[in-house]
Amino acid sequence: MKFEKWQACGNDFALTREPVKLIENERHDGRFIRKLCDVHYGIGADGIIHILPSEVADAKMRIFNKDGSEANMCGNGIRCVGRYLVDELGKKELTVETLDGVKKIWLDGEYITVNMGMPKVTYNGEIELPAIKYKASFVNTGNQHCVLFLSEEPAEGEVERNGYVIENMRDVFPDRTNVEFMTIESRTLLRVRVWERGCGRTLACGTGAVASAYAAWQNERAEAKVTVKLDGGDIYLKILPDGQVEMSGEALRVYKGEL
Repeated sequence: MKFEKWQACGNDFALTREPVKLIENERHDGRFIRKLCDVHYGIGADGIIHILPSEVADAKMRIFNKDGSEANMCGNGIRCVGRYLVDELGKKELTVETLDGVKKIWLDGEYITVNMGMPKVTYNGEIELPAIKYKASFVNTGNQHCVLFLSEEPAEGEVERNGYVIENMRDVFPDRTNVEFMTIESRTLLRVRVWERGCGRTLACGTGAVASAYAAWQNERAEAKVTVKLDGGDIYLKILPDGQVEMSGEALRVYKGEL
């Protein structure tokens, strides 16, 4: 299997045009995905992305988390796919089919920009754990997110401990959820720590950055144009008048390989 290792804000993926190990009914072998993503015995990645032919776009993308589960969308992943296709196809504007619909992508200076569509907020209120209560927004950006509003920096171990608990609240999130721990530094700067469904703590999450920016804007805590500062780097968000969100940021090839 030939692949390329890519990263966007430290969120790293193995991109391949050779779909790996299918079993019955086009379901992917989760054990094989987990082995590929393992940092010691495999490539070492937050996910595997298959770039496939599409009848409705320039290409189709399927993204698998490192636990073997499939995600509908991946903001950092689609920027990596976009940059890969810009180089391969020689086009500065293109489209990519995902399980969350067709996304428009374009080269914007040194960054890749993606129109992520319009997020859906399903809840604004509180979420309570045994030892703490958070103000929260539930936002769907193709993936489900629980955005937590923090008044101060999270305590040591809080992201890992409470992120895991909230991810697995099956009575609230039947398919589990991503969790963003957000501190609002100003109306144009958000600091976000990420707990990703199927991955654990990661350096960044593109759809999580979109969800955080949208939740802060809808709650009148931030402007329509913000920078989201993640552990792995910055992502730039712009909420358009019609509610759609444009996401911009880096996407870089790390190396090429073959298994």
